[in-house]
Amino acid sequence: MVKVLQSLTLVTAMVMVGCSSVEYRAQQAGDFQPPTTDGVDFWISPSFVPDDLECVTVLPVKTSDESIDLDVQRQIWEVVISQVAPLKYRDVVSASGHDLNCRGQISIELIEAGGSNLVTYSEKMKAIRLSLTVDGERVWNAQHRLIARSGSLPISPLSLVIGAHSAQENVTDETEYLHDTRLVRRIVSTLPDRTTDPDVIAQDMRDSRSMQMLIDAFRYQEVINRLESQDNLSAEELWWLGRSYLGIANSEKALQEFRLLLLLNPKDANYWVGLGLAKQGVGHHEHAIAAFEQALDLEGEQFVSHFELGVSLWGVDRDSAVQHFRKAGSIATREDRFALATRSLYALQSKQPESLSAEELKLVFN
Repeated sequence: MVKVLQSLTLVTAMVMVGCSSVEYRAQQAGDFQPPTTDGVDFWISPSFVPDDLECVTVLPVKTSDESIDLDVQRQIWEVVISQVAPLKYRDVVSASGHDLNCRGQISIELIEAGGSNLVTYSEKMKAIRLSLTVDGERVWNAQHRLIARSGSLPISPLSLVIGAHSAQENVTDETEYLHDTRLVRRIVSTLPDRTTDPDVIAQDMRDSRSMQMLIDAFRYQEVINRLESQDNLSAEELWWLGRSYLGIANSEKALQEFRLLLLLNPKDANYWVGLGLAKQGVGHHEHAIAAFEQALDLEGEQFVSHFELGVSLWGVDRDSAVQHFRKAGSIATREDRFALATRSLYALQSKQPESLSAEELKLVFN
């Protein structure tokens, strides 16, 4: 009976987080009704020629709600930059709005932000509108509203604990960032790309800041497209490539890159983690276990290695798996990463724990 209640509680908690499909609705004019959760409304001027722009500036967030924290506005601004840059328009960015050299300017309007946080239920909501102007004339406009819910019905003491953890997870900095990223990504996806000389793009794309921004925006295929045809990749570039292959779940390709990295430096714990994740992806679980253990020998306080060892050991050594999940949860809690601590709790209650998602990996595996 306890197992039934556990399963029911977990299902309830996860369903309340769920997501639905989104419709992209092209509008005939740039003036919209209030944004909705079921669709992204966008408008593009027929006269807009993206290739005429050399760059755009992303302006600071504007909102009529004075109660919204400046840190919240700053994070949204940074997320917009990560989604627009660097391939869309090779942005020149200004936080202050002064000394702008770009003819194109993207404005961010935070229309609505709010939510609730109860003991076993939480809800976070934001609505954002983005606009692009060129020489003062608006050429693109898009908006969306996103709600993230989490929690469970307190039908037993266990469900109360899990619901409280799930509700707490939904209001952490990590989930707030993921929520903002998902919202902005949907909006920015309607912005037409600017093309340019492929050689110039390739050179720009091999710059550290640009690559990291692409990975932070989950734009893994763009990293792969720019690097896989290049010769004489540096260790840093091999790392970006391996991370990107993991991001698109191409474990065999990722395995090749992490093997090369370990030939260059067998003492880097992150390279062993990458190898373990790739081995896990191709079904070589014993090799994955060995790789994660090697990573922990080099650097003991690694959330990913402990968590993924728990996943790999679950079917063969349950007691050891439990200890690794507990250690992962302890590390996450100590670092104030409550979303990941809750993930460890879920894993302990699961019949078959799942590996970390690409979004979860990005929080701790850089």
